[in-house]
Amino acid sequence: MYPELAFRPLLEVRHVQSVKVLDFRKKMAELETDPNPFALVVMAHLEAQAASTDAERLRVKLSLIRRLYGRGHGRKDIIHLFRFIDWLLVLSPELEFETRRQVAELEGATPMPYVTSIERLAKEEGLREGLLEAIELGLELRFGREALQALPRIREVLDVDRLRALKAALTRVATPAEFESLLGRS
Repeated sequence: MYPELAFRPLLEVRHVQSVKVLDFRKKMAELETDPNPFALVVMAHLEAQAASTDAERLRVKLSLIRRLYGRGHGRKDIIHLFRFIDWLLVLSPELEFETRRQVAELEGATPMPYVTSIERLAKEEGLREGLLEAIELGLELRFGREALQALPRIREVLDVDRLRALKAALTRVATPAEFESLLGRS
């Protein structure tokens, strides 16, 4: 649709044509429907320039991510385009957290054929390891090194939600024994 954006092998290019991204501002509707991944890159650049507040930047970033997932690109393209959008629209840590939350929600509602079961398991295992480390640190900080005796039993817990509950319980329990009693519950 836009020959000036089309990829051409470097050896074939005899004349480099300049393209002003701002000129595409008038063609946003066409960019919206163009399947070329560079159309999304141009849209991201234009929309990032137009966003002046953090709230607008969050809205733009989420909108671009939704478009990215909706275009049917391959896994590799999605990862690269997502990284570009992430680099272009830097948000505060609070808004990045909100972005991650909404992206996770989007991924849960959208079939993502490029996320394999192995990748999902690896992600869950990484989360599990992070929770185990947090529990270990919490036990040690709250009750001292002696409380770490419970670690072998804690490591037997495979369910991520149960580990989350155990981590949260660290703020409520008064003794290591009370915490260990939670391990015996189903």
